[in-house]
Amino acid sequence: MSSSFVQRTFAGLLVAGLALAGPRAGAQAPEGRWVNLAPYPQPTQEIGSAIVNGRLYILGAYGDNAPNGLAGWFNEYDPAADTWTKKRDIPMPVHHQAMIGYGGKVYVFGGGIKPTPAGGNWFPTNRSWEYTPETDTWREIAGMPTRRGGGFAAEVGGKIYVIGGAGYHPGQREDVSISASEPHRSLATNEAYDPKTDRWETRAPMNVPRNHHAGAAVNGKIYAIGGRVG
Repeated sequence: MSSSFVQRTFAGLLVAGLALAGPRAGAQAPEGRWVNLAPYPQPTQEIGSAIVNGRLYILGAYGDNAPNGLAGWFNEYDPAADTWTKKRDIPMPVHHQAMIGYGGKVYVFGGGIKPTPAGGNWFPTNRSWEYTPETDTWREIAGMPTRRGGGFAAEVGGKIYVIGGAGYHPGQREDVSISASEPHRSLATNEAYDPKTDRWETRAPMNVPRNHHAGAAVNGKIYAIGGRVG
């Protein structure tokens, strides 16, 4: 399968699915139908997404087409015009990050990073970022208490909860790139970030540790679905 096909189909279906959930979707496609939309600027995978002020933001680049296997590409999609616009890359390229739009800003938490060009690219990080669309600028915010990637973020009551992921075992060296052949653990961790105070607090963990799971907040409750447990 060619990369151009993956780029065209993946972007079209992904954006159609998200756009159909919004108020502008009625003018774009018949209800309950998938349509091809403008292709994503680069073929990529293991991305994160957030919605702010009716625009969709996609972050990340992981794989052979990214420089050294990892890039901080950041793009904005306008569903009204069906166009993509390149935005300022995140200062620290990352993949498998938790990501959400809230209060007119994009928030990015943790993920896997590549500290050196020749080294591994799955070093769990706790570094976190805030993006302001009006100024196209990033700023680093308080880091999560736990280094991890492969979790998800959801907002309830003005706080952003980052739940689950993959990280290090207690006492394990934290200077290794985790992988299928490197010991690591699935996490039940639930940590809440308050954008007003730039502070974190630890909340009740999930009953089942997991990573690569889906999750969302609906009617004041957070749902964690599926994922990897081993």
